[in-house]
Amino acid sequence: MKKTFVYVNIIFWLLFLACFSSENKFVKSAGKNFYVDSAVEISGDGSSWEKAWKELDKINYKPIGLGDIINIKAGTYNTIMRIKASGTPSNLLVIKPIGQVFLTRGIRVEPGFDYVKIDGFDISNTIKFSIT
Repeated sequence: MKKTFVYVNIIFWLLFLACFSSENKFVKSAGKNFYVDSAVEISGDGSSWEKAWKELDKINYKPIGLGDIINIKAGTYNTIMRIKASGTPSNLLVIKPIGQVFLTRGIRVEPGFDYVKIDGFDISNTIKFSIT
């Protein structure tokens, strides 16, 4: 009886750790990619690096959906990133830096939008904004 309890307890904790680890293995990433690059000449539609949005406030969230990834190229961005799209628990919206990205005004997930994964950004020297 005591052995069974120990095994059940071990299995419980292993499952718990697997579900709540920092890297969620159950998240799908079958969505589309969108791009932001401060070095492009003219802001495009975000559909490729060549047509990338130039600044964070130029992102058009209308075509962005479940499981999509917004790739932000290395550089310094001086506008606040206002996230206006959602994912689901199993299909997150991912905001991903490509190289070292500096956000001088921060990131804000607007009210009503959920299940967004933001990871790997340097948010520093902000005067008024941060992650909210």
